[in-house]
Amino acid sequence: MLDTQQRSKLEEFDNGLFFIVHHLKVDCTALEIHSEQIALFAGKKFPRIVFRKILTTHLLRCANVAKTVLGGLEKGSDYLAYALLDLVVDSYYSVLDELETQALEVETSLHSNGALQTTKARMFALKRVFNEFRHRILPLREAVTRLYRTESDLVEDSTRLYLRDLVDHVAQILDGIDNQRDMLSNLEALFQAEAANRLNTVMRLLTVISTIFIPLTFIVGIYGMNFDYLPELHWHYGYFIVLGIMFCLMIGMLIYFRKKRWI
Repeated sequence: MLDTQQRSKLEEFDNGLFFIVHHLKVDCTALEIHSEQIALFAGKKFPRIVFRKILTTHLLRCANVAKTVLGGLEKGSDYLAYALLDLVVDSYYSVLDELETQALEVETSLHSNGALQTTKARMFALKRVFNEFRHRILPLREAVTRLYRTESDLVEDSTRLYLRDLVDHVAQILDGIDNQRDMLSNLEALFQAEAANRLNTVMRLLTVISTIFIPLTFIVGIYGMNFDYLPELHWHYGYFIVLGIMFCLMIGMLIYFRKKRWI
């Protein structure tokens, strides 16, 4: 219990059960997950819950649930353990909803503004948070499954129905996390495609500009040669005629490229 950096787990003893679970909260601004460890001891005659760190509002709700179960219902400590675990697991739905909202905002930004570096940074930060979230939930699935299937006489048969529902909730959360991770992977592929498409657009524009100036450079190169006798060298309006030809050539190429939808 003194080690507050443990993964979620269940340990069975002859006189009780020891459960580690984490209360999670997400900071949507910094995209970080904050974890608070809860150590739960359950036995035939001693239901006890121990909070490590400062009591938050959520943990105070856990304490209220404990008082309600013990005071108003004739249930054992196994049901109390289920009620507290269920309260913690239900809070994971709120974390998942907030992260899904952030993922939708990234998707909207990608479709509206294109492949921006800020969108890329936000996307990779979300992937990191979802991976951390999944890393926190995976051990919990194993722990609640062990609690549901345990042969210990500390868990009543009437409580196993609730524990099966708890296992389903954890599985639903993991499925939601995996769906969001897949969506972020698709968004990452879309981001790469959008960046490549933007690069192709720039390269196409530069290619069109280069293509337009190739014949113009050729004409200028011809008339820039230092020979005394060129056919049109002594024309009175030769300079303006050449400029006009170059201008018409440029306009003609622009019209042609426009019809081909290259620009």
